[in-house]
Amino acid sequence: MFTHIKKASWGYFHLFIFGIILLFFTKSFLVAQDTLKICALRVEFVEDNNPLTTGNGKFMIDTVTTDTNAIDPAPHLKGYFQDQIRAVANYFKKASSGRLLISGDVYPAGDSAAYQLPHEMGYYNPNRTDEEIHRGLSNLLVDAVRIADSLETDLNFSDYDLVVVFHAGVGKDINLGYDPTPQDIPSLFLSLDFMQKVLEPGFEGIPVKDGLVTQGILLPETENQQGEAVALTGIFASNIGSYLGLYDLFSPSKQRSGIGRFGLMDFGLLNLNGLAPAMPSAFSRQLLGWDQPRVVNSNTSDITLQRLDRKQPFGPPTMVRIPINEDEYYLLEYRGVFTTNVDSEYAVLAEEKDKAPTYLEVLKTFHADEIEISENGVLLSLKDYDMGLPGGGILIWHIDERVIRESVNKNAINDDPENRAVDLEEADGAQDIGQVYGLLDAGFQTELGWAGDFWFANRPKGWKNFDLYNNEFSVNSTPNTRANRNRANTHITIHNFSDNTGDVMTFDYQRDFLRERFPQKLFADSVGDYRIVAATPVNKTAEYLFILTDKGRLYAVGDSGKGLFYNNKTLLADLGKQSERISLVMANYPYNEGTYSNALVALDDTIYVFTFSQDFLQDSLLAPEKTIGLPAPITSPLVRDDLELFAACANDSLYGFNIINGQKTSSVYRSSGHRDFVIYPGMENELNASDNILYAAVYSGLIKTVLYGSGNNRFYLGPFGDLTDVPSFPAPAGAAGSPAVPTGQFTLDDLDGNDTYDILYNAADGIYALNLSGSLLNNFPLRPALNPDEYFVGSPLIYRKERLGWPVIVAATSQGQILAYDLNGEEMRDFPLSCGGRLLQSPVLLDMDADGNKELAAITDEGSLYVWNVAAPAPYVAWAMAEYGPENNVWVTKTLIPDPFGVDLLPQSRAYNYPNPNQGGQTTIRYYLNNDAQVRIRIFDTAGTLVDEFNAPGVGHTDNEVVWDVSNVASGVYLCHIEAVAGDGKQSRIIKIMVVH
Repeated sequence: MFTHIKKASWGYFHLFIFGIILLFFTKSFLVAQDTLKICALRVEFVEDNNPLTTGNGKFMIDTVTTDTNAIDPAPHLKGYFQDQIRAVANYFKKASSGRLLISGDVYPAGDSAAYQLPHEMGYYNPNRTDEEIHRGLSNLLVDAVRIADSLETDLNFSDYDLVVVFHAGVGKDINLGYDPTPQDIPSLFLSLDFMQKVLEPGFEGIPVKDGLVTQGILLPETENQQGEAVALTGIFASNIGSYLGLYDLFSPSKQRSGIGRFGLMDFGLLNLNGLAPAMPSAFSRQLLGWDQPRVVNSNTSDITLQRLDRKQPFGPPTMVRIPINEDEYYLLEYRGVFTTNVDSEYAVLAEEKDKAPTYLEVLKTFHADEIEISENGVLLSLKDYDMGLPGGGILIWHIDERVIRESVNKNAINDDPENRAVDLEEADGAQDIGQVYGLLDAGFQTELGWAGDFWFANRPKGWKNFDLYNNEFSVNSTPNTRANRNRANTHITIHNFSDNTGDVMTFDYQRDFLRERFPQKLFADSVGDYRIVAATPVNKTAEYLFILTDKGRLYAVGDSGKGLFYNNKTLLADLGKQSERISLVMANYPYNEGTYSNALVALDDTIYVFTFSQDFLQDSLLAPEKTIGLPAPITSPLVRDDLELFAACANDSLYGFNIINGQKTSSVYRSSGHRDFVIYPGMENELNASDNILYAAVYSGLIKTVLYGSGNNRFYLGPFGDLTDVPSFPAPAGAAGSPAVPTGQFTLDDLDGNDTYDILYNAADGIYALNLSGSLLNNFPLRPALNPDEYFVGSPLIYRKERLGWPVIVAATSQGQILAYDLNGEEMRDFPLSCGGRLLQSPVLLDMDADGNKELAAITDEGSLYVWNVAAPAPYVAWAMAEYGPENNVWVTKTLIPDPFGVDLLPQSRAYNYPNPNQGGQTTIRYYLNNDAQVRIRIFDTAGTLVDEFNAPGVGHTDNEVVWDVSNVASGVYLCHIEAVAGDGKQSRIIKIMVVH
């Protein structure tokens, strides 16, 4: 039945928004007021006979429309325009729930009077370049205001909020498929910014006797032309929406719909041919503060929504907001009436008539007791403005604030159909709104939305295209609940929608991976940096998150977002000091293994020691128990080793302090500041590096260390004090010969299960894994597709699901994405995750509920804290936070004893080169050693002539690699002789290498 209705109605009237008229709108972001007073000016043009404009430039004051069902009939006298103001006043009173009351006065005072403009209509729309058109429209407002100001001695523009110019003629607002009158005046809101771009330099407004007029709306006397009857109310209301600060929700560049018939700021302004403009969408009402959504962020059943047009003051909410991430959320609202379909009524009436009825006739015939019509023939009000919607049920809006931030200056937040800021999740599973379909296309006549786009249980059996509808909106449905940002898995399910036959609908919500009560908003203002660690406070059994911001604020957050001492108070301390150099480390004294009684905070050149006291009052903040002054600002994270605290300072020295009394215990000179460092026995005498370094250490009989020198972009490996330079590894794509610079601390773990530690770290473009010889592990680096300007931050985390299981590698990006991979580079189930916003540091693994399984937590720069139930068994977490543990001491003490790979020093099966043949001017020779050895490589051609020879790495119990430069080697097959010498033993292998140029 509905398909027939669509053909009868929209097949008869092909009304589309003429997108170009709003292409370059600029908004006035005025907060909606309690009252809005309009000054309406009626203006006429110099009379003309221009065939490119409608009419002759004069108002229809002598014409009388005899059709009693005509929309906006003539004559258009003063009372007619006063009625137009009354009509939009009634609309906005309903739309704002009484929060916005509109009134206005019409000038001149005479019933048929109008101000005479000095030019013909075509002057104000030359129909040439955009700039010329915009200048002409701006001059129309300027001329109208100046003439009115000069003629009306009692007119004070300062008594009004908004000027509306009603001009003679028809608006250039409706696309009839052709444009016989291209010099008609488009209807639009003109802001000060809009006019400043096209009028004389220094334009600050239109001078009037009591100030300046800085904005206004241009409207025609009517929108009726060429046999199409369209009411002025929808166009008028939409432009007032622009004045109030609402965004246009269509695509101006593509001249296509963005949200269809479901909102005022798109095609909804023309519902029932403009007589019943759609109520503003949930997003628009929220933006103006006319509706406050109920926020749902925990699993809930039977969530109620009352129908917007039946809103009761003390009834259920009319809007529900479900957070997705920092930037994205869903807005749900119950709109429309499923049992009333004006399109169907139109079809019934049309079958009884010789000519097509108007929608006003339909309303008078079927809804006479629900409308009010003035004596001038203007429809003043409707009981239900959503009467023009194509059905009824729950609408689900996907809002993306990131798109708004990036598009706000262009007023085109829905310009990209693939990346809309306000997107309707169409329940029929097809993204039809904004499409252009032909008569034979499956989606024909759904391009502006239809009844199947609502969510409700009682779907009519005869509907087509509903094989995908299961009364559920989830990650597995169509459409699905994945985030816009990288299609991250939100784990959101909205389901069990009720029938749509009453004034209240219900639905259920669950999110099975995000922890209950999260996300939590910790702070309102964005920060430039923060530090985050996990630790179990003294007298507690579960871990808490401790977060220090560069604004000097320290937070503590436990399970369900509770504070350390009081459930509703997460802020522990506020030092009131902004700092670019910050650090946070946990300590305990008297020493109590596993729990922490102190937080040590460094801001620039001062360390603050906080003690967790049970005397902490709810209405107060912790004060530092003591402060430790430093000779210079810190250059790296504080490091705790038992009761000693170490701080590297900008004066190239490392200082040790006793935590209990704050006295200095040691100082070591360094040639330059370290970005990060580790403390282990005897290291103070060796810490004298040549440049800024980042490093971690592992104890395996000997201290093994990996360092990155930022001064010369080199990597160093080996025992501390006897480091081997590893030149130019690994090279990121497109940067041959340049190492992949770490963005955070190294992570250490036996990733490939060969009982030797491997090195894992984030670079800007990917995740890198190396063995202790500096060779890349198989399948690395991992380089997922990132957005422009997106990069990895912090350090990777590592955990296993079981003791002997393969590792799960977790890494975060600057644009709020959290990724997880196995050792083969396969993305883990339930990932990626999205925080939205920006991440500045690594996420953290912690056991928030003391159940033995760790959760995953991350916080954005806007203060939104997310916690997911990854269920990582605590004993199998290898690296839980950026600096390994809450002491920031990245020294892994677990000793690994490698099992030999066979009995050979140099196993034949582990010696090869790749790629073979070479790519470009090089190939990599790779081999495994069961013990440390001295390695020499000789390369011969097939005639036995020595072509090249060189020494190569010789690290035992791991793979080793060396690059052979073949750029000056002739094409052919070569024999590579690898010789390893270890003590009295020696072994060699031969592999074949093909060189092709």
